[in-house]
Amino acid sequence: MLEKEFLDFGYTKEDYILIKNSHGITGYTDETLLKKIKEITKFLLKLDYSKEEVIKMTKSLPTIYGLSIENMKQKIEDMVSLGYSKEEVIKMTKSLPQIYG
Repeated sequence: MLEKEFLDFGYTKEDYILIKNSHGITGYTDETLLKKIKEITKFLLKLDYSKEEVIKMTKSLPTIYGLSIENMKQKIEDMVSLGYSKEEVIKMTKSLPQIYG
C-alpha cells in the first residue's frame, strides 16, 4: 500500500526503496510514514513548492519526512529573522533542503 502511494505521487520504485530505507525513518511503521509523508507534502505544497520540487527535495533529503512541521516552520522563521524574505528561504530550500535538517 505504501509503495503504491509513492508511485501514485510520482516517485519511482527505486525512490521508494531509498526513502523507506533512509536512516532516521527506517523505524517508522508504514502507517506512520504514510501519515508523515501526507503531512509534510501538504505543508510543502501549501508553501508553494511544486509536486516535482517536493519529490526532488525528498529524494535529496529523505529524512525530511522525519521532521516535524513545527521544526520546519521555525527554520523558516529563523532565516527570515536573519534578513531573508520567506520567498528567498523557499527558493534556497528548493536547491538545499538540508536547511530544514
